[in-house]
Amino acid sequence: MTSSHPQILNGQVLLPTGTFIPARLAFDRQITAITPDAGAPTDRLILPGFVDAHVHGGGGADAMDGPEAVRTLSRFHAQHGTTTLLPTTITNPWEKVMAALRGIRQVIDGGGAPGGADIVGAHLEGPFISSGRLGAQPPNTLEPLPELIAEVLALNVVRAVTIAPELPGALQASQALAQAGVRIGVGHTRADAETVTAFLDVLNAAGATTCATHLFNAMGGIEGRVPGPRRADGRRPRLPGSDSGQHPRSPW
Repeated sequence: MTSSHPQILNGQVLLPTGTFIPARLAFDRQITAITPDAGAPTDRLILPGFVDAHVHGGGGADAMDGPEAVRTLSRFHAQHGTTTLLPTTITNPWEKVMAALRGIRQVIDGGGAPGGADIVGAHLEGPFISSGRLGAQPPNTLEPLPELIAEVLALNVVRAVTIAPELPGALQASQALAQAGVRIGVGHTRADAETVTAFLDVLNAAGATTCATHLFNAMGGIEGRVPGPRRADGRRPRLPGSDSGQHPRSPW
């Protein structure tokens, strides 16, 4: 949360062991003390805040609509337990995408949204995606040209990106982004397992952080003789995916 003023809550505090204890918790931007409190309310649970790395809006606001909208969505999600988030763009004409990123940068530079979740950067979802796997994205896709990547990096605001590995220049763009500390997400892609595997192998060998964006959605599935991106992702013991709210049925 963006508040730096000392605060105290008492209730049932969740410990790293997974157990709850009645206690009083003192914190500002970090927890400063946990003191046992036998009289703490039993109906108040105190847990770590959620971190949302893929969020397009909230409270009637859209991450694409400028600084005040970003502040609004930050406050809305803070009311529901999210303490850190990455406002996420949607595929639009390039000038609108850059305007959205500048708006997020402006909020961060201004100290965030009082009473809102911490905004630690932006998630660039589109326009570097497949026109054949748009999902809910508008059809304003672009290839990740070096000059566009340079514009993004100059803002120093993007902390995660969704990209289709089969696009011309996708690997080089991802390498540049990863070197700047950006998490690379495979998503909105028509790539097959071999393409995704080769893409991730190069990035992971260089120390990049990789993931899948809404796994199984806006990408190929696991079909008999045509294993899709999920098969490549499945080779890795822990590859996180952002949740679309639509869950595949487990075959196991």
